[in-house]
Amino acid sequence: MTFGSRMHTSDDFGFISLDLDWTFSRDSGEYLCRAVNAWGFATTRAKLVCKGRTGIIRDSQLPKGSTLDAEKLSELERGPIRDNSRSGPEALPAAPPVFIEKLQETMGVVEGEAIHLEARVEPKTDGNMEITWLHNGKPLKSGSRFKTVYDFGYVSLDILYTYEEDGGEYTCVARNKLGEDRTTSILQCKSWLTIV
Repeated sequence: MTFGSRMHTSDDFGFISLDLDWTFSRDSGEYLCRAVNAWGFATTRAKLVCKGRTGIIRDSQLPKGSTLDAEKLSELERGPIRDNSRSGPEALPAAPPVFIEKLQETMGVVEGEAIHLEARVEPKTDGNMEITWLHNGKPLKSGSRFKTVYDFGYVSLDILYTYEEDGGEYTCVARNKLGEDRTTSILQCKSWLTIV
């Protein structure tokens, strides 16, 4: 199997997974997972059927007899060229970060459930913005269960499955040369043993 930016596997304390962020019809087929050790092996299979979307227009949308040449098309696809050394409305924004949508204040889950936290920060076109996630004031540990995204002002944190020790305060910090802003969410994660 070929792995890439849209295909991820994880193996964490007996939890095995394959994630496809998005699918194409060519992804259809049988997927086999095999675990092997000194005493033998075990396999499990899954069949994926992915149908292509209909209604995609593949023909050129240019008017018949159009005089657009390859150079003009290339210029249109490239978009405007910006000179970041200039000041004015075309220059990159020079403002400290501000969360325009904050994280959900509190969240309660049972151990084993997934969580999703998201927020939006401005200026979204600041290429120098740094996003940091903290758990109880310390940098968020990395691992296959944690997935963070920062894309054009959208920030999110996904924990694929939770443990009781994942409970606590989650803080997203946005920082650039002009300042920083923070947003916080409190996660309460109960052990399934205490619920039974």
